[in-house]
Amino acid sequence: MRDWLELKPKLRSAIGWAKEFGCRFHLVTEKEIRTPYLANVRFLLDYYNRHLPERQDLIAARQHLVIETLHKLKRTTPRDLLQAMTQNEQLQAELIPWIWNLLNMEFIGVDLTKPLTMVSPIWETEKTKLFLQR
Repeated sequence: MRDWLELKPKLRSAIGWAKEFGCRFHLVTEKEIRTPYLANVRFLLDYYNRHLPERQDLIAARQHLVIETLHKLKRTTPRDLLQAMTQNEQLQAELIPWIWNLLNMEFIGVDLTKPLTMVSPIWETEKTKLFLQR
């Protein structure tokens, strides 16, 4: 680290402050921060609501289609989920944001510590099952 001589006394001071106030101090580097998890979270934040229409009837229909299909498949991939919902490529493209949105809201399970792709394993969650019971 090129700034180590300047940072070392500041870090010692921070550690001392943390101990004095009963806190823990943990140094985190770029290597520990720039992970697939961070990239996945940043990607999914875009699909929280921004890319979705505001029509409530369309929202309910698309959510139901994705969740119902996922429930039937149990464990799959985004690509295979799309194929199971429709063979129409235009409609598949329209459904992709719904998969990311429902994944973001934890209706679809995924391991976010691995890079998120169209072939990532996904599965239904307890929220999926509760949604279908309504």
